[in-house]
Amino acid sequence: MGVFNQKLYKDFEKVFLKSIQAKSGLLIVTVPGLGTYHFVKKFIEKNNLEDVAYIEGKNEELKSYNILAFDFDKEERDLTATLEYFKKISPNTKFSLIVNDPFLLSTDEYINSAISRHLYGVFYFRARDEKDTIAFAK
Repeated sequence: MGVFNQKLYKDFEKVFLKSIQAKSGLLIVTVPGLGTYHFVKKFIEKNNLEDVAYIEGKNEELKSYNILAFDFDKEERDLTATLEYFKKISPNTKFSLIVNDPFLLSTDEYINSAISRHLYGVFYFRARDEKDTIAFAK
């Protein structure tokens, strides 16, 4: 069983494709170790999304749809890089945000940011079922 056959991946792909097609922001909530970043990269690869940028560092080029994939667990809940990208986004540019530290979502910095008001969907990256866990481990 590959990545694309896992129930979690199929659920994720359905929500993410809908978000891209609707050109609306998506908040992806996860915790370290669930393979979220891997799934997102595989999603882009599988769907041949040339107009989607996977951004994990500063000063990377924006495309029409952008996935901000910073490691908040290591950056101690710092939204600085995310806010810098947000300032560059035009009305024709959309983005999704991966948050791998759910506690960030309860901070005043996030709650009061423009980012929180521009993410319209949420996907909670949950723990896998037993079958998917075995496939993930392999």
